[in-house]
Amino acid sequence: MDDIRDRISGLENSIEKLRYDGAVTRSMAALADRGAAEHRQNVRTDTCLLNALRETQVEQVLTLQDRSRTLSCLVEGQRLHQQRADRIEAHLDDRIENFSTRVDGIDTKIDGLTQGITLLTEHLLSPTG
Repeated sequence: MDDIRDRISGLENSIEKLRYDGAVTRSMAALADRGAAEHRQNVRTDTCLLNALRETQVEQVLTLQDRSRTLSCLVEGQRLHQQRADRIEAHLDDRIENFSTRVDGIDTKIDGLTQGITLLTEHLLSPTG
């Protein structure tokens, strides 16, 4: 009978230990469940942040593409204006060279006329004239 009492006592101790272990397991499961819920919430928050960042990046890419097209147009316009300015400058250089040549010709004619007037004046003023 003592053997049965010892066995029953051992079984009661085992049951008590199992109850304790079950309570610890339930407590750990509750903590794990709360941890998993917090993790899911963090993942949702991170996903929202990443989606917002992606939208911002898409908007920035579109803005950069638009500005790139605008800049390309401005650069092309400046290139065309520079070509036109170069043509005008070349034309003006030709006109200035032509004008300078004509002025040199006029100077030569004026020098000739001045010499002629000087000779004529000397001839008219000379006592033998």
